[in-house]
Amino acid sequence: MLKISIDQIKSLLKSEFVKFIFVGGINTLSTYLIYLILILFLQYQIAFTLAYLSGIIISFFLNSKVVFRVEISLKKFFRYPSVYVIQYLMNLLLLYISVDILFINKQVAPLIAIIITLPVTFTISRFILKREPIQFQLQDHA
Repeated sequence: MLKISIDQIKSLLKSEFVKFIFVGGINTLSTYLIYLILILFLQYQIAFTLAYLSGIIISFFLNSKVVFRVEISLKKFFRYPSVYVIQYLMNLLLLYISVDILFINKQVAPLIAIIITLPVTFTISRFILKREPIQFQLQDHA
């Protein structure tokens, strides 16, 4: 039987990755709502691009203050979008594949793309904002 203590739950909720997912959910909802409004009068590619750019700004402030608890600086603000250049290209490709090849609804396709690129975004965001790579520890079972 799996036993989880209150301390383990508190520790998990305080983890950067859980906060990143929570804040990312808020950012994704905001960005998605912007996208839904924009596709009413723009092509989905343009709507996605404008919503995506606003999402970068929202993400920078939320991740700096809530997730990684670092000071906001102009230098970090200008470095931060490099995370999203990679994610944007990955998302745009996934969006194209989803909508034009797999015929997935254009309102749903961005959500699928974001879920797929989430781990990459966390890792690069953390490095840029904290300048610390993630440390992975392998356990020796011998």
